[in-house]
Amino acid sequence: MTGGEDDERLAFIRGALPPRFRRRVVTIAAGRRLDFCEVEWRGAIGFVECGMLEIEDERGVRWRFDTGAILALDGVTRSALHNPGPASTVLVLVTRRRGNSAPYGHGSDREDRR
Repeated sequence: MTGGEDDERLAFIRGALPPRFRRRVVTIAAGRRLDFCEVEWRGAIGFVECGMLEIEDERGVRWRFDTGAILALDGVTRSALHNPGPASTVLVLVTRRRGNSAPYGHGSDREDRR
């Protein structure tokens, strides 16, 4: 991705966040599954930065989201995240921080690879 609108979109997922928010980057390898932890992702807004993501509910029904999809992950009953694609899926999650003490632009960014 280069130039103009793409750069602005990346600023949302990679740029500095106000101290009251935190970012988490989750990479799911091709063909892998990640069990969903509702407490850990409560209130999260997700952005599929690259790849394909399927969200599976407790009945086994799956919804597919491709690169560029923006997801509200709060209040949706789900049990797992899947990567059905041939390459890694990168999901960027932004949540509100509890007990904000970090100065602007120095929030905790955490990256998980599964």
